[in-house]
Amino acid sequence: MSPEIKIDAAELLRNQQLPFPLTREIGPTVQPGDERRVFAVPDGWNLQTRDTEELLMVPRAKRGKATFQTLASFVDYLETHAEFGSTVVWVKLDPMTAALSLRAVIDDHSREVPHWRRHTAEYTPRHSVEWKTWSDANGKARAQGDFAAWIEDQLPDIASVPGLPTGADMLKLATDFEIRQEMSIKSAVRLQDGGVRLNYVADSDTGTVSQLEVFNRFAIGIPVYWGCDRYQIEAKLRYRAKEGKVVFWFELVRPHRIAEAAANDLIDQLDKLVSERNIPARILFGEM
Repeated sequence: MSPEIKIDAAELLRNQQLPFPLTREIGPTVQPGDERRVFAVPDGWNLQTRDTEELLMVPRAKRGKATFQTLASFVDYLETHAEFGSTVVWVKLDPMTAALSLRAVIDDHSREVPHWRRHTAEYTPRHSVEWKTWSDANGKARAQGDFAAWIEDQLPDIASVPGLPTGADMLKLATDFEIRQEMSIKSAVRLQDGGVRLNYVADSDTGTVSQLEVFNRFAIGIPVYWGCDRYQIEAKLRYRAKEGKVVFWFELVRPHRIAEAAANDLIDQLDKLVSERNIPARILFGEM
């Protein structure tokens, strides 16, 4: 038995060996060569369909997925490619976590005509290093010396707010913490302003008392998203004394509200830029 012969119809097409197609359909761009052909070949050969789009100078339509790191680049891409009546920006905002993502479908369905939805652009803002650093440390107790060192590392994030400690105040507090980290706490007195006065004694000289006043609140100014504006967040300074030693931590005040505000501000910026540049794109909340 002779072996089965398999011939590629595309190769025959190129070599003009199949001049009589059974069907011939002109492609949507009506460019020369933009067509689909179906050929009948002898027994033992394969019947194949070949799309000649790859032979064209340009594809029939735009398609692809672009991913961006900044809102500015995302909007620039929209301005270049948005199509009147068929470009939609889908905004997805999680009300529990304030996680935000933007997905533009350049060739989305219009009122009159369906589209392929194969040309998209996405922007998912990434949390800043500062936001992750403070969020990860939120509520975690540290020994006095470790807490002092951590505060020193984060001093650039301390915000100057009337009535709350400045960066210099926090640095002094951290330094005092380090000086007294080998001492034992004798007592703690709550002050009228909400702070606390800690009385320390050295193990070798229990008669000498050293005092340290600790703030009860401070503020930080950090960006929620990388490359975006900073937001003010208040933090409560907490402590716990046990067996003569003290541990400290902080608790951010309603950080989810700050994250939500940052997400809404980005959405407002998107809406403003689309309007100012007359970009033909609809902004819808949801996903598809």
